[in-house]
Amino acid sequence: MTEFPSPRPAFRAEHRVVYRNPSEFAAWPFNNGLWKTAQGHLLVGFLKNRCAYETPTDCSHRRSIHALGARLVVLRSEDGGASWDEGAAQTLAHHGPLSDRLLGASGSAETYDGQPALDPRNPDILLASGSVPDPWGQDSRAWIRLSADGGRSWRDPILVPLCGFKWLQGRPATAVRPDGTWLLCLTANRPDGTLGRAVAFASADGGRNWTF
Repeated sequence: MTEFPSPRPAFRAEHRVVYRNPSEFAAWPFNNGLWKTAQGHLLVGFLKNRCAYETPTDCSHRRSIHALGARLVVLRSEDGGASWDEGAAQTLAHHGPLSDRLLGASGSAETYDGQPALDPRNPDILLASGSVPDPWGQDSRAWIRLSADGGRSWRDPILVPLCGFKWLQGRPATAVRPDGTWLLCLTANRPDGTLGRAVAFASADGGRNWTF
Protein backbone atom coordinates (compact mmCIF):
# COMPACT_ATOMS: atom_id res chain seq x y z
CA MET A 1 0.00 0.00 0.00
CA THR A 2 1.33 3.44 -0.95
CA GLU A 3 1.94 5.76 1.98
CA PHE A 4 1.49 9.47 1.45
CA PRO A 5 3.19 12.17 3.52
CA SER A 6 1.11 14.05 6.05
CA PRO A 7 -0.26 17.42 4.90
CA ARG A 8 1.80 20.48 5.79
CA PRO A 9 0.64 24.10 6.22
CA ALA A 10 1.65 26.42 3.39
CA PHE A 11 3.11 29.17 5.56
CA ARG A 12 4.42 31.18 2.60
CA ALA A 13 1.28 30.98 0.46
CA GLU A 14 0.28 34.22 -1.24
CA HIS A 15 -3.36 34.88 -2.09
CA ARG A 16 -4.01 36.49 -5.48
CA VAL A 17 -7.12 37.40 -7.44
CA VAL A 18 -7.10 35.38 -10.66
CA TYR A 19 -10.24 36.90 -12.18
CA ARG A 20 -12.94 39.23 -10.90
CA ASN A 21 -15.92 40.84 -12.58
CA PRO A 22 -18.62 42.34 -10.29
CA SER A 23 -21.34 41.42 -12.80
CA GLU A 24 -20.31 37.76 -13.10
CA PHE A 25 -20.17 34.64 -10.96
CA ALA A 26 -16.72 33.09 -11.46
CA ALA A 27 -15.49 30.20 -9.34
CA TRP A 28 -14.65 26.54 -8.85
CA PRO A 29 -11.22 25.83 -10.32
CA PHE A 30 -11.34 22.57 -8.32
CA ASN A 31 -13.95 21.28 -10.77
CA ASN A 32 -12.48 22.78 -13.92
CA GLY A 33 -8.73 22.30 -13.97
CA LEU A 34 -5.32 23.46 -12.78
CA TRP A 35 -2.26 22.60 -14.87
CA LYS A 36 1.48 23.36 -14.95
CA THR A 37 3.18 23.18 -18.34
CA ALA A 38 6.74 22.27 -19.31
CA GLN A 39 7.58 26.00 -19.40
CA GLY A 40 6.32 26.42 -15.85
CA HIS A 41 3.20 28.28 -16.94
CA LEU A 42 0.10 27.83 -14.79
CA LEU A 43 -3.34 27.37 -16.34
CA VAL A 44 -6.55 27.52 -14.33
CA GLY A 45 -10.06 26.66 -15.46
CA PHE A 46 -13.22 28.02 -13.88
CA LEU A 47 -16.92 28.50 -14.61
CA LYS A 48 -18.35 31.98 -15.18
CA ASN A 49 -21.78 33.39 -15.91
CA ARG A 50 -23.60 36.68 -15.66
CA CYS A 51 -24.81 37.43 -12.12
CA ALA A 52 -26.56 40.54 -10.74
CA TYR A 53 -25.91 39.75 -7.05
CA GLU A 54 -29.18 41.49 -6.15
CA THR A 55 -30.92 38.55 -4.45
CA PRO A 56 -29.64 35.32 -2.86
CA THR A 57 -31.03 33.30 -5.76
CA ASP A 58 -28.92 35.23 -8.28
CA CYS A 59 -25.89 33.11 -7.41
CA SER A 60 -27.69 29.81 -6.81
CA HIS A 61 -26.21 26.79 -8.56
CA ARG A 62 -29.18 26.49 -10.89
CA ARG A 63 -28.98 30.10 -12.11
CA SER A 64 -25.26 30.84 -12.06
CA ILE A 65 -23.82 27.52 -13.20
CA HIS A 66 -26.49 25.26 -14.70
CA ALA A 67 -28.19 27.97 -16.74
CA LEU A 68 -27.37 28.44 -20.41
CA GLY A 69 -24.69 31.05 -20.82
CA ALA A 70 -22.26 29.53 -18.32
CA ARG A 71 -18.79 29.02 -19.76
CA LEU A 72 -15.71 27.06 -18.76
CA VAL A 73 -12.84 29.54 -19.18
CA VAL A 74 -9.07 28.97 -18.95
CA LEU A 75 -6.56 31.67 -17.95
CA ARG A 76 -2.77 31.49 -18.10
CA SER A 77 -0.05 32.85 -15.81
CA GLU A 78 3.57 32.99 -16.98
CA ASP A 79 4.96 34.25 -13.66
CA GLY A 80 3.94 31.58 -11.16
CA GLY A 81 0.49 32.98 -10.49
CA ALA A 82 1.46 36.59 -9.73
CA SER A 83 -0.53 37.82 -12.75
CA TRP A 84 -3.06 36.29 -15.14
CA ASP A 85 -3.59 37.20 -18.78
CA GLU A 86 -7.31 37.93 -19.17
CA GLY A 87 -6.71 39.02 -22.76
CA ALA A 88 -5.70 35.47 -23.68
CA ALA A 89 -8.64 33.77 -21.96
CA GLN A 90 -9.90 30.65 -23.73
CA THR A 91 -13.46 29.33 -23.62
CA LEU A 92 -13.32 25.52 -23.61
CA ALA A 93 -17.03 24.92 -23.16
CA HIS A 94 -20.22 26.95 -23.49
CA HIS A 95 -23.26 25.15 -22.17
CA GLY A 96 -25.55 26.05 -25.04
CA PRO A 97 -23.37 25.63 -28.16
CA LEU A 98 -21.30 22.77 -26.73
CA SER A 99 -24.44 20.86 -25.76
CA ASP A 100 -25.91 21.36 -29.23
CA ARG A 101 -22.67 20.30 -30.84
CA LEU A 102 -22.16 17.14 -28.80
CA LEU A 103 -25.70 16.02 -28.03
CA GLY A 104 -27.76 17.51 -30.84
CA ALA A 105 -26.40 15.31 -33.60
CA SER A 106 -26.52 11.55 -33.73
CA GLY A 107 -23.13 9.95 -33.92
CA SER A 108 -21.34 12.42 -31.68
CA ALA A 109 -17.68 11.49 -31.49
CA GLU A 110 -16.57 9.23 -28.63
CA THR A 111 -13.03 8.71 -29.87
CA TYR A 112 -9.93 10.52 -31.14
CA ASP A 113 -9.14 7.67 -33.53
CA GLY A 114 -7.19 8.98 -36.48
CA GLN A 115 -5.41 11.61 -34.39
CA PRO A 116 -1.93 11.18 -32.90
CA ALA A 117 -1.58 9.43 -29.56
CA LEU A 118 -0.43 11.72 -26.74
CA ASP A 119 1.88 10.85 -23.85
CA PRO A 120 0.20 11.95 -20.59
CA ARG A 121 3.62 11.95 -18.86
CA ASN A 122 4.53 15.02 -20.93
CA PRO A 123 3.60 18.14 -18.90
CA ASP A 124 2.50 19.91 -22.10
CA ILE A 125 -0.21 17.28 -22.65
CA LEU A 126 -3.32 18.61 -20.89
CA LEU A 127 -6.76 17.06 -20.41
CA ALA A 128 -9.88 19.12 -19.72
CA SER A 129 -13.23 17.55 -18.88
CA GLY A 130 -16.73 18.68 -18.02
CA SER A 131 -20.36 17.79 -18.66
CA VAL A 132 -23.17 18.63 -21.05
CA PRO A 133 -25.89 19.81 -21.05
CA ASP A 134 -24.89 21.19 -17.61
CA PRO A 135 -22.07 20.37 -15.17
CA TRP A 136 -24.01 18.26 -12.68
CA GLY A 137 -27.31 17.26 -14.25
CA GLN A 138 -28.57 13.70 -14.01
CA ASP A 139 -28.88 13.53 -17.79
CA SER A 140 -25.28 14.63 -18.27
CA ARG A 141 -22.57 13.26 -20.51
CA ALA A 142 -18.90 13.79 -19.72
CA TRP A 143 -16.71 15.33 -22.40
CA ILE A 144 -12.94 15.48 -22.92
CA ARG A 145 -10.70 17.99 -24.69
CA LEU A 146 -6.96 17.40 -25.11
CA SER A 147 -4.10 19.84 -25.71
CA ALA A 148 -0.70 18.82 -27.10
CA ASP A 149 0.96 22.24 -26.72
CA GLY A 150 0.54 23.30 -23.12
CA GLY A 151 -2.97 24.65 -23.58
CA ARG A 152 -2.24 26.95 -26.54
CA SER A 153 -4.74 24.99 -28.62
CA TRP A 154 -7.25 22.22 -27.86
CA ARG A 155 -8.75 19.40 -29.85
CA ASP A 156 -12.48 19.41 -30.48
CA PRO A 157 -14.39 17.75 -27.61
CA ILE A 158 -15.45 14.12 -27.58
CA LEU A 159 -17.95 12.36 -25.32
CA VAL A 160 -16.80 9.72 -22.85
CA PRO A 161 -18.58 6.44 -23.72
CA LEU A 162 -21.31 5.59 -21.20
CA CYS A 163 -20.16 1.95 -20.90
CA GLY A 164 -23.48 0.93 -19.40
CA PHE A 165 -23.95 3.92 -17.09
CA LYS A 166 -27.04 6.13 -17.33
CA TRP A 167 -25.01 9.34 -17.07
CA LEU A 168 -21.48 10.57 -16.42
CA GLN A 169 -20.23 13.84 -14.97
CA GLY A 170 -16.78 15.07 -15.97
CA ARG A 171 -13.98 16.79 -14.09
CA PRO A 172 -10.28 16.96 -15.02
CA ALA A 173 -9.19 14.59 -12.23
CA THR A 174 -6.44 12.52 -13.80
CA ALA A 175 -3.54 10.25 -12.95
CA VAL A 176 -0.99 8.28 -14.97
CA ARG A 177 0.09 4.74 -14.16
CA PRO A 178 3.76 3.75 -14.51
CA ASP A 179 2.93 1.88 -17.72
CA GLY A 180 1.57 5.09 -19.29
CA THR A 181 -2.11 4.24 -18.92
CA TRP A 182 -4.10 7.44 -18.54
CA LEU A 183 -6.77 7.45 -15.81
CA LEU A 184 -9.72 9.86 -15.60
CA CYS A 185 -11.97 9.94 -12.53
CA LEU A 186 -15.64 10.74 -13.20
CA THR A 187 -18.93 10.63 -11.32
CA ALA A 188 -21.55 8.09 -12.42
CA ASN A 189 -25.01 7.08 -11.32
CA ARG A 190 -25.70 4.51 -8.63
CA PRO A 191 -27.62 1.39 -9.68
CA ASP A 192 -30.89 3.17 -8.82
CA GLY A 193 -29.93 6.06 -11.10
CA THR A 194 -29.26 8.62 -8.38
CA LEU A 195 -26.19 10.73 -7.67
CA GLY A 196 -23.50 9.46 -7.57
CA ARG A 197 -20.37 7.33 -7.27
CA ALA A 198 -16.77 7.81 -8.29
CA VAL A 199 -15.59 5.74 -11.25
CA ALA A 200 -12.34 5.54 -13.19
CA PHE A 201 -12.03 5.44 -16.96
CA ALA A 202 -8.77 4.60 -18.69
CA SER A 203 -7.01 5.13 -21.99
CA ALA A 204 -4.17 2.81 -22.97
CA ASP A 205 -3.63 4.37 -26.40
CA GLY A 206 -2.59 7.92 -25.68
CA GLY A 207 -6.04 9.38 -25.12
CA ARG A 208 -7.64 8.22 -28.38
CA ASN A 209 -10.11 5.81 -26.74
CA TRP A 210 -11.53 5.64 -23.21
CA THR A 211 -13.32 2.86 -21.36
CA PHE A 212 -14.60 2.07 -17.88
